[in-house]
Amino acid sequence: QYLTDINNKVATIPYIFEGQVQSVEVFAGDDSGNRLSNSSVVWQGNIGTFFDQNGEEAKGYSLAYIKVCKVYKGAIEPGSTIKVLTKSFTLDNVCLHIVGNDTVVNFAHVPMSHDEQMEYRPILPHVTYPKKMYLADRIDTIVNTNYTGQLYYSNFHTKLEVPFNVPAWVPQPNGQMTHLTGYCLLYDYVFKDQNDFNIFLSQVQGINHTPYDFCREEGKQNLTESSITASDNNEPAIDYSNNVKNYNTLLAETNKRWEILKQNKVAKKSSSNNNLNLSIENERVIKVGANKWFEFDIMASSNTFGTYLDLCQMRIGYNSAVFGNSVATNGNIVVTTATPFNTPSYQNASTLVNDNSVNVVSLPLSSSSTLNPLNRVQITLTPQLVYTVRMKIQTCGLPMGVDFADQSFTSGFMWYSPAANTPFTSTIITFYDNVNFSGAVNDNSCDPIITAFTNSVPAGVHQKVTIQGKYFGSSKGFGGVIFKNSNKGDRYPVFAGANNGGVQVYDIVSWTHNKIEIILPGVIDSSYVWQPSATGPQSVAVDIVPGSGLFKVVNYIGGIGESTTPITIPYAVSQIYEGGIVGPAPYRKTNIHLAALNGSGYKVQLNTRMYNTTFYPNLNNVKLVVAKAMKDWSCATGINWFVGADTTKGISLDFNCIIDTGMGGSTAAASTIRNLKFCPINGVNAYYMRSFDIMVNPYMQALTGGNFTGDTINAISNFQYDAYAILSHELGHAHELYHANDSITDLMWYGTQGGPFPYNSRKLVKFSPNARTGGEWVTDSLTGNMNCVGTHILISPQNCEAYSTTGVRNHKANQYTISVYPNPSTINESIKIKFDLNSQHDVYFVLTDLTGKEVIKTPIQKTKSIDYDLNTSNIDPGIYILQVYTNSQKETFKLIKQ
Repeated sequence: QYLTDINNKVATIPYIFEGQVQSVEVFAGDDSGNRLSNSSVVWQGNIGTFFDQNGEEAKGYSLAYIKVCKVYKGAIEPGSTIKVLTKSFTLDNVCLHIVGNDTVVNFAHVPMSHDEQMEYRPILPHVTYPKKMYLADRIDTIVNTNYTGQLYYSNFHTKLEVPFNVPAWVPQPNGQMTHLTGYCLLYDYVFKDQNDFNIFLSQVQGINHTPYDFCREEGKQNLTESSITASDNNEPAIDYSNNVKNYNTLLAETNKRWEILKQNKVAKKSSSNNNLNLSIENERVIKVGANKWFEFDIMASSNTFGTYLDLCQMRIGYNSAVFGNSVATNGNIVVTTATPFNTPSYQNASTLVNDNSVNVVSLPLSSSSTLNPLNRVQITLTPQLVYTVRMKIQTCGLPMGVDFADQSFTSGFMWYSPAANTPFTSTIITFYDNVNFSGAVNDNSCDPIITAFTNSVPAGVHQKVTIQGKYFGSSKGFGGVIFKNSNKGDRYPVFAGANNGGVQVYDIVSWTHNKIEIILPGVIDSSYVWQPSATGPQSVAVDIVPGSGLFKVVNYIGGIGESTTPITIPYAVSQIYEGGIVGPAPYRKTNIHLAALNGSGYKVQLNTRMYNTTFYPNLNNVKLVVAKAMKDWSCATGINWFVGADTTKGISLDFNCIIDTGMGGSTAAASTIRNLKFCPINGVNAYYMRSFDIMVNPYMQALTGGNFTGDTINAISNFQYDAYAILSHELGHAHELYHANDSITDLMWYGTQGGPFPYNSRKLVKFSPNARTGGEWVTDSLTGNMNCVGTHILISPQNCEAYSTTGVRNHKANQYTISVYPNPSTINESIKIKFDLNSQHDVYFVLTDLTGKEVIKTPIQKTKSIDYDLNTSNIDPGIYILQVYTNSQKETFKLIKQ
C-alpha cells in the first residue's frame, strides 16, 4: 500500500529532482518582491525595521539557490541552478539589528499555519538540509507580478520533499524509539543507506531510476580519457592523438593478417555463402546538458549461425553542415560498445574512433593478438546491437545524411571465424561473402516525425490518442503536442509558455522516442494564465480546445514536426480540473454533470429585453426560435430543457437560466456563461452545471450591417444572421460541448456569418451529426449520481424530426419503422416496442446498463408487425441501452427507468 500511495502521487507530479541548497539569503522587499534599500529603514535604537513606499512594514523574502544534482522526472536542466524566491508570514518584520560593530539581518518568528493555504514554505538558512529530493509541481522564473497582493507566494512549489542525512526517531519492533541518522526520510519511513533507497526507487513508476549525479565531486577532478569532461556535460573525453595511434596500429596488424590470408589462398570468397548484414536502427534525439545529440544503434545479423565476428571496419558518413567537420577530432562523437562486444576479446571502440575525412568517421571493431582469452561473439539471424553512436548536433533543420560510407572498400574488411576461440593467426579466418548495408538516415536534424496516429477521437471523453513516429525524445520535457485551436477555427494557438499551448504533462500517459500516448483533453489548461487577485490566484483563460486539422509534436530539444495528414476530433466535451477551478497546481480533468434543478432539468427564461425591436427588429418570435432550438437538442439527446415565463431578471450566477441582451464591447454574436458547483460524493468532488446564461449581442447592425432573423425554415437572406442557428450553437455550450472545427458547417464551429446562404447550409442540430453524438455522450455519461441536486431526467419529446437519434424516435428507413415508448417509463410500466416491417424478420432485443452489462436478452422470433411488451419491472431505475436486432440491422435506443 505504501508503494501504491507513492506511485499514485508521483503520477501527478511533473518534476522530481535531487538538489543541493547552495546559499540562502533573507531580505526585505515590497509586495512585488523588489529588494528594499537600507534607506527605507526606520531605526529605534539598535533595531531598524524596513518600510515600503506605502509606509507599511516590509515583507520578508527568502532567496535560495538550489543546484540540480539528479533529475528523476521532468524537463529540468541537470547541473543547473534554480533560484527560489518565497514571501511568507514567517519572514515578516525583517529588520537590521546592530550587534557590536556588525549590522545583521534578523526577522520575527511568527508561527506558521499548517492549513492548506500555507503551501509555500520558505527555504531558511537555519532549517535547510544540505540536500533534498524535491517533488515539485511548479518551477517558474521569478517575475515580480507573481508576488503582487499575495501574503505568501513562491516561484517554486513542492508537493513533497525528501531530506537526506536526517536525524529521526525510528520505532523499533519492541516499541522503543531509537534516534538514528538515516540516509533519507520519506514520509515517516527512514532509509538506512543509499542501497536501501535505490531498491525502493526501482519500484517507483514513471521516473529515471539511475540518473547521473551532477554534484559528484569526482566529476571535477582527473580529466583523463576515462573521467568526466565538465565542459561537455558528462560525455567521455576522447584522446584523439592516442586514437589515431591505436588505429594505425590496428591497420598495420590488419595488413599483416591480410598477407597471411592471401598466402593461404583464402582471400577468395568461400563457397558457404555467409553474409553479414549491418544496419542503422533506432535513431533518436537526446539532450545532455545544453547539447543536442543524434543517437542511433548499429545492428548486425547474418544469414547463418556459423560465423563469429572477428573484424568489422565500418565507416559512417554524415552531413558536416549538421554535425560539423571531423567529429572525432573535435570531440563531437561518442561510441558505446554493446555488452556482448565489450569484452577483452575486442579492442575498446572509444580508443579507435577516428576521422577518415572531414565528413566520414571510422568505427572499427576488431579482435587482437594482444587480447586474451579470445571469445568472439556469434552473429545470429536476429539483429543484435554492436555500437550505440552519438553525434553532437550543431545545426537543426538540415538533412543529417548519416549512412555507411565507402561500402565497397569496407566490405573487404569484414571477417569472421568459424568458432569463438579460433586463434588470431589461424588461416580459417575468412571474409564474409556479402555485406549488406541498410538504414540511411536523411531526416532533418532535431525535428520529430509523425508517421501514424489514432484518428476520430473526441476530446474530453477520456479516450487515448497514440502518436507514432520518431525523434520525440525520451520524455516530454519542454515539448508537447499542439492541436489546432477550435476556438479559432483552423489556426494553431498563440501562447508563450513551457507547453507552447500544447497538452500538459498530466494529459500524457507515456512518452518515448517513437510513441506518445495522451488522454485527449476537452480543454488544454496550459493555456491558462494565473494571476493574483484580491481573493487569491485566479485563472485568465486563453481557451484552447483541441481541434481537427494538422497537428504538431514539439520534442524536448525544441524540434517541431507537423503531421502530414489531419487528425479528426469530431467533438469536444467541456472539462474542469478536479481539486478546484483556480490555482497553479496540476489537476486531474473531470467532466461536468447535468443537474435536475427545476424538478427534473433546466428552465430557460427570456428577459423581456429580448423583444426590443430596436436591437432585434426581426426577432418578434424569439421565444419560438428558442423553443425550437431547445427541442432540437432534446430530440437528439434527451436533454431536459423547457421554456419558462419571461422575466426581467438579468444574467447572474444563480439557479436561473436566462437569455438576455448584453455583450457590450464584444464582436461575438452571442456567448454562454455556465455556473458550476460540485457535490462531494465518496470523497470526490463531482461537478455539475447549476445554471447557464446566454447573452445575445444587441449591436449586430452597428458591427456588421446585418440583423438577426428569426426564420427557422427557409434560406437566410442577404445581411441576415441566423438567430435559430446561433441559439442552437449556444445551447450546445450549455449541453457541455466546446467548439469543434471538424467542419465549417458543424453547429459547434466557432464562427458565424451573414447571409445569403441556402437552408441546407445553416448550422443546425439536424445537420451536425458530430455535435449530436457529443451531446449523446454527455446525456449518456453525465446525468447520474448527483445526490445534492437530483439526477437529470432525460426526456423524449413528441413529433421529433427524422434526424433524431434518441428518445421516443421513429426510424424511417426505406424498409421499416420501429417505435419505443413510453420513455422515460415508471416502475410498473412495460416498454412497448412497435414494429412495422415490410416483410418478416428475425427479431430480438438486448438491454444493457451503461457499463455494457447485459440485463435482458429476448429469444429470436420472426415478425412483420407487432407490439412487443418488454417487462422492465425487475430492473432498477436508471439509464439503459436497448439494442433492437432485425436480421442484419441494429437500432439503438436510450431508455430511462424512473
